[in-house]
Amino acid sequence: MGTRYADYTRSYGDTDWIFEGQEIFKRAVIGMSGACADVLASRHLTPEDISLVVPHQANLRIIEAVAKRAGVPMERVFVNVHRYGNMSAATVPVALVEALEEGRVQPNSLVLLPAFGAGLTWCAHLVRWGDRVTPKGTTDVELPAVRTDRAGTRPGVHPQERHDVYRR
Repeated sequence: MGTRYADYTRSYGDTDWIFEGQEIFKRAVIGMSGACADVLASRHLTPEDISLVVPHQANLRIIEAVAKRAGVPMERVFVNVHRYGNMSAATVPVALVEALEEGRVQPNSLVLLPAFGAGLTWCAHLVRWGDRVTPKGTTDVELPAVRTDRAGTRPGVHPQERHDVYRR
């Protein structure tokens, strides 16, 4: 089972991406704000009921446009894109942790988590936060550094095996 690498004229991992920036912007804004409206409507809620929005951190223009279309003022939107840039699927979880650390998530609050990603997909999750907003504990464990080459891959590892580490 499996496939062969079809584009044998190109090094494995080298890809040319062509983005239509304006079109992606529109789809991200319309998709995420529409998902926000859908999830709020399904729970018979309004934007005023939302305590905090923790959106996908693609760029500030998208975040501001989603907030405006969703009817939530920027004072209730958590933004950290200026610290890390677009970290893909990690933006919402990292932003949520930072919002907790900064005291922006209150006990029993409603947190709206809209996202946009690969394949031009979008969603919005609505979370009723529990009572606890502080960590259970701390650790002194340090995570090992991940060595990568220029392309962001692990050198010396066969391409098929690069993903096997996540299956263990």
